[in-house]
Amino acid sequence: MVRVVRDEAEVFEVFGAQTSNEQVYEAQIQDFVSPVVQGLNLAVIAIGASGSGKSFTLSGSASELGVIHYFVESLLSTLNNTLENEPGVAIKHTLRMQLIEIVNEEITDLLTKSKRPVTIEPDEWETITIQGADRRIISSAEQFAELHSIAVQNKTNAATEFGNLSHKAATILTLDLIQTIESSTDTQVLVSKVTFVECPGIEVLAQSPETVRLKQGPTLNQAVLALQDVVRDVAMGKSVNASSEASVFTRALSEVLGGNTIGIAVFNFQCDDHQGSGANIKLLKQFQRIVNFPIANDNRAICLLHKYRRESINLRKIIYGAGGETVEEYQSKIAELEKKLISANIGSMKYEEEMRKMGAKLVELKDMYNSMVQQKADVQTQLLDAEEQKLSLTKGLIDLQIKNSQLKEELEKAKYEQDSKGLRKDANLHLLQSSRDKAQKTILDLQESLDKATRQKHEFELELATVRRNYLNKCREVEELRKKNEQIGLEFIGAINENKSMMGASHIGSKDSFELYGRKIIRLEAESQRLREELARAAAELEKMQSEKIKNEVIVEQVKVDFEKKRAALEKEYVARARSRDIDLEKNMDVKAKEGDKNVWEDERLDLANRVKELYRKLEVTNAELNDANNLNE
Repeated sequence: MVRVVRDEAEVFEVFGAQTSNEQVYEAQIQDFVSPVVQGLNLAVIAIGASGSGKSFTLSGSASELGVIHYFVESLLSTLNNTLENEPGVAIKHTLRMQLIEIVNEEITDLLTKSKRPVTIEPDEWETITIQGADRRIISSAEQFAELHSIAVQNKTNAATEFGNLSHKAATILTLDLIQTIESSTDTQVLVSKVTFVECPGIEVLAQSPETVRLKQGPTLNQAVLALQDVVRDVAMGKSVNASSEASVFTRALSEVLGGNTIGIAVFNFQCDDHQGSGANIKLLKQFQRIVNFPIANDNRAICLLHKYRRESINLRKIIYGAGGETVEEYQSKIAELEKKLISANIGSMKYEEEMRKMGAKLVELKDMYNSMVQQKADVQTQLLDAEEQKLSLTKGLIDLQIKNSQLKEELEKAKYEQDSKGLRKDANLHLLQSSRDKAQKTILDLQESLDKATRQKHEFELELATVRRNYLNKCREVEELRKKNEQIGLEFIGAINENKSMMGASHIGSKDSFELYGRKIIRLEAESQRLREELARAAAELEKMQSEKIKNEVIVEQVKVDFEKKRAALEKEYVARARSRDIDLEKNMDVKAKEGDKNVWEDERLDLANRVKELYRKLEVTNAELNDANNLNE
């Protein structure tokens, strides 16, 4: 039964098996080309078990380039662009390449494959230097690819009882960049180092170091075991001078782990390798705790580092010469001095980084502006071309429209000539039909006018009859009031006479009789006053009816005038249409057709004349009735 332990770790980015080396380079390494040009060191370390793809990631294969090739190509392109974009400044650069392989604590120069010894020694200018290994100057990406191909072929392919030695080998590619920038006022030197490291297979880290040394010897896996110790000590903040001396591999990486370098670790995993993956994740977590202190290696930093390294070498000689009892103390002092030096240069590095970003932003904005100007010019050119094409198409379209119009005119002319004959034949029939329709319409209009006049006559008759009845009723009421008033007057006169006779017969009368006669006289006077008021109202209403009568008479006269006008207009229109009909018949009909149709139209004309005479008779009857109504009203 296999026991699988699941472990987790957070990383910046994860790439699948289908991801190309170019995508890995663009995502994680491409952005560090500019810092290298500005004087910072860079290290890329490929870590993983044997067969996980470390060599493929860094060096590529026959069908795909590795990230090393993409980096060198970008670096040379950036350096060449810098030379072109800095007017008034003389810039010189030198790029050197060194490639070594470490197997069983022995160093081999892969560029020459020579048998001369290669050692790692401390140096007051470069911290450590690889003595005996060749360095080649690189001027183009093609030259680098050729040298790198030779070096790959020189790698060891020997095998032992413990397997292929290539799984135990470590490869270190070093690129040294030296730039001299001379202006009218100053000369600046920038020194950068780029290190690509391919670590040995780490699957042995899943076992105890003692077991590994006992089974495979003390030096075969010393590189990976020492790497584990150095990474642990650096992650914990301890001094690594003692642990880094355990292997030539870790001594070569003294500036890469916890030093003056930007570090990038690429961990390679393979499926179904639980043992190697577990060791990989543990080492990954320790790498995540490492803190490096990169600074720009300009004139001042190079001098300070040179001074520091020279003092460090002297101190090492003193310490080892005195027996080494206080090595840890000296190592802590050296670490403190190194931290102070790094802190003193952090401000300068941040300022240079900000200046670099601002310069890059300015260049980006300038490029965007130039791109926009170019796009505008391209769009204007396209618009001009489009306008020319539009004019050409418009001209062609106009020519086609002219030809089309000419063809249409010819077609219409031919069609007109064909249709004109038929139209001339049908014209007479249409004229006759329209004349008959107009005559029928005239008759209908006359009939409608007569009906309207008849309705108006009946309305006026009803209104006059109503007025007459009201008038007669009012006359009777007035006569009754007059008679009643005369009766009351007679009674009033009789009462007055009776009163006078009684007063003449007797001077002394009864008081009650006198009051009775007084009340009777007052009552008769009130009744007389009421009758006079009713008589005045009846007279006013009679006058109002007289005015309404006059108004109705005016309306009747207006209706008669309108009727006469309409009748005259109808007679005139009928005569004009009859004359027009006769003229059309004489012009458009043949002699025989005239003889045949003339009888028909003569019959229709006589019929219309009879209908008009009948309308005249009805109008005369209507006039007579209106006159009778007027006489009756009078």
